[in-house]
Amino acid sequence: MLGQIADEIPPEIDWIIRVDGHTDSQPLSGQGRWQADRLARALSDEPIAAFYASDLSRAFETAATTARLH
Repeated sequence: MLGQIADEIPPEIDWIIRVDGHTDSQPLSGQGRWQADRLARALSDEPIAAFYASDLSRAFETAATTARLH
């Protein structure tokens, strides 16, 4: 099913998705930091054993901020 959906994505959209999802040029914005902090507080009482993130700095910063209260 996913392969069929992927085959239907126009090449110009596929390129945009790939570039947007795999570049590491933008740091986490102020709003992104605020959202990660809110998420950390919301999850602070949840028993979370591990946090995972991609190698992109924004994803890593989000995961690290969220994990800081655990």
